[in-house]
Amino acid sequence: MDKRGNSLQDIGNQPIAEISVEEGKDVKLSCTLKKISDANYLYWYRQASRNAPVYILYSISDKDYKSTDFPHRFSSTVNESNEDFELSIVTVLIGDSAVYYCANDWSLKI
Repeated sequence: MDKRGNSLQDIGNQPIAEISVEEGKDVKLSCTLKKISDANYLYWYRQASRNAPVYILYSISDKDYKSTDFPHRFSSTVNESNEDFELSIVTVLIGDSAVYYCANDWSLKI
């Protein structure tokens, strides 16, 4: 369930991979989602070791709505043509080490 109490309809196709990034560098994480359009709510979550996933942001119509727990270093990009949804993290910190998930709730429309 997202922060508005909606269940997530489609979990993105993310390759399972470990990415190593030097502290202070930038990184982009990518996943492929079906049926991306301007009306989609697209989500990123982060799961640190032994904790529940935590909401980072959702994006709709190319605008991010971030959790207050995540700073300006986190943003997303949507490419509808290849159904790609990216999470950018600038100036990576040790505390950013986690498993990241994307999701698409295409059942919600504005």
